[in-house]
Amino acid sequence: MPRFHHLNIEPLRISLVAAVVCIVCGLAGAAVPPVGKSLSELDHFLASREQYIDNRRDQIDSLKTHLQFLTRGDKEWFKAMDQISEAYTAFNTDSTLSYYGEAMSTAIEFGEDSLSTCFKIKLLANLPLTGYIVETVNTFNNIDTTGFSREMKELYLDNARQMFNYISAFYRSQPQQAEIWKEKELDAQWKLLEILPPSSPQYQYCQAEYLFRKGQYQKSREVSLNLLKHISPSSNLYARVCHNLADIAKIQGNENERIYYLTRSAITDIISATLEVTSLQELGVYLFNRDDLSHSYNYLSVAMENAVACHAPLRVLEISETLPLIEKAHSRQNSHSYHLLQYLLIAACLLLVLLAISLIFLKRQVNRKTTLQRRLEGANLTKEIYISQFLILCSSYIDKLNSFNLLVRRKIGAGKVDDLYKLSKSSRFMEEQSKEFYDVFDNAFLHIYPTFVTEVNKLLLPEYQFSLINGEHLNTDLRILALIRLGMDDSNRIGHMLNYSVNTIYSYRNRLRNRAINRSTFEADVMKIKSI
Repeated sequence: MPRFHHLNIEPLRISLVAAVVCIVCGLAGAAVPPVGKSLSELDHFLASREQYIDNRRDQIDSLKTHLQFLTRGDKEWFKAMDQISEAYTAFNTDSTLSYYGEAMSTAIEFGEDSLSTCFKIKLLANLPLTGYIVETVNTFNNIDTTGFSREMKELYLDNARQMFNYISAFYRSQPQQAEIWKEKELDAQWKLLEILPPSSPQYQYCQAEYLFRKGQYQKSREVSLNLLKHISPSSNLYARVCHNLADIAKIQGNENERIYYLTRSAITDIISATLEVTSLQELGVYLFNRDDLSHSYNYLSVAMENAVACHAPLRVLEISETLPLIEKAHSRQNSHSYHLLQYLLIAACLLLVLLAISLIFLKRQVNRKTTLQRRLEGANLTKEIYISQFLILCSSYIDKLNSFNLLVRRKIGAGKVDDLYKLSKSSRFMEEQSKEFYDVFDNAFLHIYPTFVTEVNKLLLPEYQFSLINGEHLNTDLRILALIRLGMDDSNRIGHMLNYSVNTIYSYRNRLRNRAINRSTFEADVMKIKSI
C-alpha cells in the first residue's frame, strides 16, 4: 500500500474492473464477509496481476510516445514529464527519480523556477525509497517556501508527509528514531489540514490518519468509512484508506475486519499495478502467524517480487525481514506435504494389504463353491444312478410278474382248476403292484425334481399345459418325460417300465412334441431341467 496520491493513468480496462470491485465490495461499512471469501477474492485478482502490470506498462508507453511529439521545455512537455513520473511512481522507483530529475534540470535550464521547485519536491519525496536519508532531508529543508501559493504549500506539505513516512519506515528497527520522524510526519499532516479544502477527499484522509495517530480510533474509523463511499476502489487513496481501517481493526482486536481491509487494499494495489506496497506483506505475515502457510507463502513471495521489480531498496529491506518467514512457511508447507504423502502411502499400503486379503478370501470362497458344486453334481449323478437302478429293479419285477401270469394261463389250459383261482388273484395283484410302483416312482422322482411339472409347463403351449388333479403326482405323459429326463430314451424300455406297448409310447412322445413351444428341441429341453 503506497503513500502517494497523484496517479492519473486509469485505462478503460482498469475502470471496468474497478466497477466490478465496487459491486463486490459493496458500500463501505457493510457487513464484513468471512475471511475465506476475502482471501479467495484476493487470490482471484493475484492470478491476473500480470495483466494489470501490462496495462500500466501500456499506459506508460503511450505517454512516452506522446512525449516524442512535444517540444522540450514547452508547457505540454513538462506536463507529459510529470505524468510519466507519476505513472512510474510505486511502479519503478529508478524511472520515477530519473524522469523527475530530468524535468527538474530542464526547468532550471529554461528558467522555470516554479516548475523546477515542484519537480524537486516530488523527487525528494521519493528519494528515501533508495536509502538516501540525510542528503534528502537536508536538501528538502533548504527549500525556500517563502511566497509559496496555497497549491505549492499543499504540494510541499503532502510530499513532506510522504517523505517523513518513508524515513520512519526506514528506522522501523529503531523505535525511538522512527518515532521522531513520525512526529515530523504528523506535524506536516496537521499543517496540511489547515490549508486543504475540508470537502476534499485528501482532507478527509489526512483527518482520518491524524485522528488515528492521536489515538481517536473510532472517529478515525467513521471518517474513513464515510470517505470510502465517495472514492473509486481503483484509486490509490482507496488502498490507503483501507490500510488505515486495517490498522484500526488491529488495535480494536477485530481480526476478521483487519484481514478484510488488508485484502481490499491489496486488491486495489493489484488493479492499479502498484508494486511499492505494504498491505500484501502485512497480510502474509499475519496469515503466517495464523498457520495459513499456503496463503502466507504466496503473498510474501509476491510482495518480495514486487519490491525487487519496483527498485525500492527501502521496501526490499522491509520485505527482507520476512524472508525467514517465507523460508519457514515454505519448509513447513513442504513438511506438511511430505507427511501427507507419507500418510497417503501408508493408507495405500493398507488398502493393498486389504485388497490382497480380500482376493485370497474370495479365491477360497470360489474354490469352496467350485468344490461344493462338484459335490452337488456328483450327488445328483449318484441320485440319478440310484433312481435308474431302482427303475431297472422295478422293471425286472414287472417282467417277472408277466412271466408268472403266462405260467398261470398255461396251467389253466392244462385243466388245473385249482390254479385258476390263483390266476384270478394274480391279475389283481399285478394291478396293485403296478400302482404301488407308480406311487414309489412318482414320490422318488418329485423329491429330486420338485419343480419338474412347472418346468415342463414352461416348455408347452399354454393350452396344453398340465393341471394335475388333487392327490395326483404324475400322469402317464409326465412319467414318460420323467424317464426321458433320467436318460431313458429307448421307447421300448419306457414301454416295459410303464406296461405300455412301444407304439403307445411313440404316440405319447409324438403328441407331447406337438404340444411343445419348440418341437425340435423339446426332449433336449426336458433333459436340461435341474434337480435340487
